[in-house]
Amino acid sequence: MLKNALKNLAPNIAVATKRFPIPALCSLLFCLMTTVPIFKALWPESRIHSALLSLLFCGCFWFIALKLYAESHSWGIKRYYAIGTAGFALLAWLFGQSHDPLSRLGFAGSALFLSIFIAPFLNKRATTMQIWTYNYRLWIHILFTILAAMVLYVGILAISASIDSLFGLKTSAVYLYGFLVIVTFFSPILAMTGIPVNFHEEERECPKDIRIILPYIAIPLLCVYAIILYVYTAQILVNWNLPKGGVAYMVSAFGCIGIIAYLASYPLHQNPGIINLFARYFFKILFVPLALLAVSIGQRIDEYGITEQRYTIVLCLIWLVLSAVTTLIQSRDKAPKIIFSSIVFLLLAASFGPWGASNASANSQLHRLQAILEKNQMLVHGTLQKPTETPSQQDRRNISSIVDYMVDINRLDMMKPWFANQPNAYIHRKKEKSNSQKIVEDMGINYINRYERLDEIDGAITFTFHYSGEKTVREILDYDYIVINSYSPSATSNTETIIGNDRLKLAIALDPSTNMYSVRLVDGKDPVSFDLADVIKQLDKMKIENNNSAQKEFIVEKESSEMAVQLIVDSIYGKYEKGSDKPIVSSITTTMLVRKK
Repeated sequence: MLKNALKNLAPNIAVATKRFPIPALCSLLFCLMTTVPIFKALWPESRIHSALLSLLFCGCFWFIALKLYAESHSWGIKRYYAIGTAGFALLAWLFGQSHDPLSRLGFAGSALFLSIFIAPFLNKRATTMQIWTYNYRLWIHILFTILAAMVLYVGILAISASIDSLFGLKTSAVYLYGFLVIVTFFSPILAMTGIPVNFHEEERECPKDIRIILPYIAIPLLCVYAIILYVYTAQILVNWNLPKGGVAYMVSAFGCIGIIAYLASYPLHQNPGIINLFARYFFKILFVPLALLAVSIGQRIDEYGITEQRYTIVLCLIWLVLSAVTTLIQSRDKAPKIIFSSIVFLLLAASFGPWGASNASANSQLHRLQAILEKNQMLVHGTLQKPTETPSQQDRRNISSIVDYMVDINRLDMMKPWFANQPNAYIHRKKEKSNSQKIVEDMGINYINRYERLDEIDGAITFTFHYSGEKTVREILDYDYIVINSYSPSATSNTETIIGNDRLKLAIALDPSTNMYSVRLVDGKDPVSFDLADVIKQLDKMKIENNNSAQKEFIVEKESSEMAVQLIVDSIYGKYEKGSDKPIVSSITTTMLVRKK
């Protein structure tokens, strides 16, 4: 097969280019816009450049899918170009209106790509076996294309490395540009050569690779995974706990892979054995994991609003439910076509419009931000006001996170009316890349950066601080000793750590219940105590832009009847439990100046 494919490669490319001239042109322009500097310079604004790339990407698949539909319905060439041009113009307008074209590319591009596999059979009577045969042959050719692209790229790397080694010529740019040319031009053209021309053929016998991979590898693994999900569901019901957020991705992957296995094994559904059992019971078994998925994603949306990732999970849930219901109410021959077609239309619907992923996510996060600001009396009658009291740590984390998200999706325009009374606010500046920290600070609160907002498995939020300024020469005339100490308190006790020698021996402890960091003489009874919760609040105000550090030392002095201590905090690390504003310190490094009385 490989030998014949290589032998007929040039003629096949010529035929494919003639059959799909506009998709070939889209691939060529996409390649030029990503590799040739002059094409990049024509559109210096990244949004316009992204819109054009998205348009060419989607346009390629749009014209291929429409061509396949036109061939199967015997359209004339004029009708094809008229409808194709109108659809392409609509795509251009939609991407041109988008604030972040790349955010819509994932849905629209996926929909148009998948439409290639069903386009010849839309609105037309065709047997499921004809659809299966067409898809099988096309996917086999796509795998061949991927293999050929990998071999070609490895060959280019080997040639480039040899030239570097033998002649001392610098050809490192070939690595990147060679990859881009192969991915954006060579691979699409080669893939077009394998798109079947005859849509009515049927495989007489299911291929051997399907007979081996599905019953002996894929389906047994899916069965094991189903058992794990059912055991986890039982555990949730027994303990009456909500499912973890990550379970949404697990169930989505399980459902999607299961549907792929169901469609791929269609010719063997009537044969006795594991595939027949899988085809009969998979979608019935799927309902319990889908309930788990619905609860999990519903919980996340209720707590954190809609984002494009969560929107995708909801879309997947809808498709999985539709697919399961379809297999119950439709015949075995009709269900696969409906299942495949439905995901294409769902992805297209999610690409654009007020119900689309981009707009729905932006509106959800904006309303969530508005609710938090109004709760803290920072947004009054649609206008931002300086807070009379500092919002909670959790609210400041949420505000910082949402502003980051709005910056990432380029939707700060939705927030601008709130800053009407601040004409000099950073959000009004026309910059290519916005600064989340400055926007949050214009709201009157301190920004909490992305690192400190990282969710751990238990939902905790980390915090960190370190001093980044130059080390200074200290005057210790009023003190007797200097002590440098790193301390990692126990999470469950306030066990003291003894440091020092005969001249000065100190007992240092941190009580996790009160966050009091105490220092006392080993033979004394009156410690000097520092409230680390208050220290962390003060450190948070000192952080410099986009960092967890400060260029000014944090110094606090306290004394007892036995000693005086000047505490300099060099670093402190810890976390906030989910839903709590009480810090849990995991380690602290300090420099202490000590004077005995």
